[in-house]
Amino acid sequence: MERLLADRLKRQQRFLSGQRQYLWALIDEGVLDRFIAHHDIMRGQLAHLLELSELGTVGLRVAPRGRFHAGLDGSFELMQFGDGSPPMAYTEAVFGWRLVSDVAEVESFALRYDRLGNLALPEDQTRDLVRKLLETI
Repeated sequence: MERLLADRLKRQQRFLSGQRQYLWALIDEGVLDRFIAHHDIMRGQLAHLLELSELGTVGLRVAPRGRFHAGLDGSFELMQFGDGSPPMAYTEAVFGWRLVSDVAEVESFALRYDRLGNLALPEDQTRDLVRKLLETI
């Protein structure tokens, strides 16, 4: 478990180091106020999200609560590489994960991402929402 955390923190440093790597995240509003840890931990996580969202390399947008959207049936990631490799998708489920390279299936994930993005709040409104949540914790 500690190795997984160390690997995740190492990947996160790429966005803080000034390297040309970008992350655009679309998340469901329900995950922002689902308290699965102590309030101090949740407050720290929200503050960290807010800090990251103010970097030029990380974009954060929230799909508001109460809207059905294409991301409710599971998380996924789309990856594009600067070396000319074809895009890929990564998805997780209860019993494991799957790396998707089939072009049609990757395009299907991209369409889901675009549809979710059309429902999501703009980045400035997302930051306002996170600030509001921070005030209530």
